[in-house]
Amino acid sequence: MTTDQRRSWLVATALFLMLVLSYSSAYLTMGIFFTPLVKNFGYSHAKVSALSTVAFLATALFSWPRDGFWSGSIPAS
Repeated sequence: MTTDQRRSWLVATALFLMLVLSYSSAYLTMGIFFTPLVKNFGYSHAKVSALSTVAFLATALFSWPRDGFWSGSIPAS
């Protein structure tokens, strides 16, 4: 494996880990904050669940065109 290939895999691994950490901290901790949001603010279970759903859908909708643009604009070598 050449130096460029190793560097490419290192960058890909670092980006993967950053994505896992950033998305998991936002979405996987929703269960921790669910009960306090319902108790302290008086929100219904449906509103708190809708908040999580809207955040997930917004991420999916806005990242899809961006990722498609970047993957199509950078030529494979």
